[in-house]
Amino acid sequence: MVLVVPIEGLNAVGWTLASTAICLTFGRFYIRWRRIGRLELDDILNGLALVALLCFMATYQAYLPIQYAYQLFVLGLGGHDADDDQLLYIQNLNTANIVFFWVTIYLVKATFLALYWTLFNVSKRFRIAWNCVAAYTLISFLATFFAIFWGCGTPSRIANVEACNSTSAETILAFEVMWCALNTFGDVLIMLLPLLMLRNIQISRGKKIGLASIAGLVIIDILFDILRTVYTIGSYAANFPNANAVWALCEPTIAVIVCALPTYRTLLSRNKPEQSTSYENLRGMSSSRKTESQKSHTASIPHELDDMSASVYSSRAILKPSSLQAV
Repeated sequence: MVLVVPIEGLNAVGWTLASTAICLTFGRFYIRWRRIGRLELDDILNGLALVALLCFMATYQAYLPIQYAYQLFVLGLGGHDADDDQLLYIQNLNTANIVFFWVTIYLVKATFLALYWTLFNVSKRFRIAWNCVAAYTLISFLATFFAIFWGCGTPSRIANVEACNSTSAETILAFEVMWCALNTFGDVLIMLLPLLMLRNIQISRGKKIGLASIAGLVIIDILFDILRTVYTIGSYAANFPNANAVWALCEPTIAVIVCALPTYRTLLSRNKPEQSTSYENLRGMSSSRKTESQKSHTASIPHELDDMSASVYSSRAILKPSSLQAV
């Protein structure tokens, strides 16, 4: 059975979600600026993720019409043939598109890591765990990034259409499975990182649920990555190669949307900041080792947990697939 996804539908899904990501990200900037008068590292990373997303959408839009028509032609469903120059154009833009896809995904991960560092870095145990997760995230990004340029055998053959077309489906699918495994496992680690801290935090149950909900947002990216991978594998069976395009469009756009959502929790809470200290009893914290600046930092955190994403730096400034190479 041949599954043809209408190109108009792909464009509608992609740009609707991208527009939503733009609005929510700028809304995040506005909320943060109104509350603390500046943007912090997690805001900047969110903005960079949005820029990468727009580059992903632009490159996707640039080659999609040509590739889509060519795939229809190959399947005998209309469309038109593509010459060698057009095939090279598709391949080069597709490679850039995959790069922007993964850069977007990993900038979203970096945004969450920066946010969690802001909230929990007063704990020594958390800092150790955070460094381990951050190191894994960096390594998995580098492995994913460099693997893109080995999809055609070697980086020197990345602009060779014939060489890339000769790459076996098994090789491409192996890359897909590797990317999915690295990405999904990293998302699980990022999700567990703040959840492990909840038991030691002296805050209300409602705020704990709110913090757990923020961590749980990562599940959305996990689901879309698995769906995209499954549909990509299916694309090499019998379906239309663009069958995974919807999931490839949804994954980075929804990731950026999810990235901006924690800041909007401040609109749901009108409560005044609590005056008590939330982190006094965190494991690994010794009161005899606290400096005055640490105490000041610790005392400010209840307000930040109510805010869920505002800064606590009081003394210191947190995929379209192609028949040639799939995301």
